[in-house]
Amino acid sequence: MESNKILEQQSIEVVLQHHEKADGSGYPYGLTINEISPMAQIVHIVDCYDAMTTERVYKMAMSPFEALKTMTIEMKQSFNKKLLEKFIVFLGY
Repeated sequence: MESNKILEQQSIEVVLQHHEKADGSGYPYGLTINEISPMAQIVHIVDCYDAMTTERVYKMAMSPFEALKTMTIEMKQSFNKKLLEKFIVFLGY
């Protein structure tokens, strides 16, 4: 039962915090990297990558390389640098 409470708390944090950015410019709370749960930081990276590499009615999908390039150069202030690097290694780049 206790593990369900922990999972529930992590799930709530991810839902509430996955649009927060490491530099505090995200929403809804403007949290900084030390205030954002690690799981929400991971989901933020994956969510951004997915949004950029998925074709939408209003935009073409970026290639995986272009998305990662954008994330590491233009959006680097948004992410936990170490987690982003691990995500890139995970993808095999």
